[in-house]
Amino acid sequence: QVSFAVNCNSPVAVRMLTADGKLLESRILGLAFTDKSTGKSVLIAEIKDSDGQLLMDTKNEVIYYDAFTDFKADVRYKNSKAGLEQDIILRENPPSPADYDLNTETTVLEVLTEFFNPPVPEKKLQITDGTVNEFLDFGDLKMGNGRVYVMGKEAAEIPVTKQWSRLDGRSFLIEEIPYQSVERELKALPLRKAALKPPPHGVRHQVSVKRLLPPVTKAK
Repeated sequence: QVSFAVNCNSPVAVRMLTADGKLLESRILGLAFTDKSTGKSVLIAEIKDSDGQLLMDTKNEVIYYDAFTDFKADVRYKNSKAGLEQDIILRENPPSPADYDLNTETTVLEVLTEFFNPPVPEKKLQITDGTVNEFLDFGDLKMGNGRVYVMGKEAAEIPVTKQWSRLDGRSFLIEEIPYQSVERELKALPLRKAALKPPPHGVRHQVSVKRLLPPVTKAK
């Protein structure tokens, strides 16, 4: 059973109750770059206010249009008997790691999803071509392999790796892909209109060896 908040920027955006009674509450935090050679990371976009719409042609998909700061990207959820999918759909070209003095050859593009008081998953490491991926087992719920593809060219998939991490006492699912593997496709997107300016009170666009996180959103 899955329920979605009207606004994806709610303190809890998604609530999932698994068949074996485990509750997982989550929200997307944002998109980030991490340079694996130096450990430096930067938050390049945060989730923002966007009201969801039920896609009437499928009736099992919810989409939040223009759901990120700094460049246009949507969030789409698809719920089926096979499971729940969370997709980030990029509509504009995000900044390059080089804009933050990060190495494009060793930098990964990440999606950070925060979970609140979740059950602890069992991790099974999967190593393919030197890349480490975590298969996450919550019991009835399992998180397998993710993928990236160009819309309309779904056959040409690029695998996404993930890890379950504790950062500053908070639980995150971090999904990543090498920037170079999608650089050509990203540059083919329309140019973003926003400048790379840090907000007056926040951590976005600040490069740091210690990952900088915005505070937990409190319910009003």
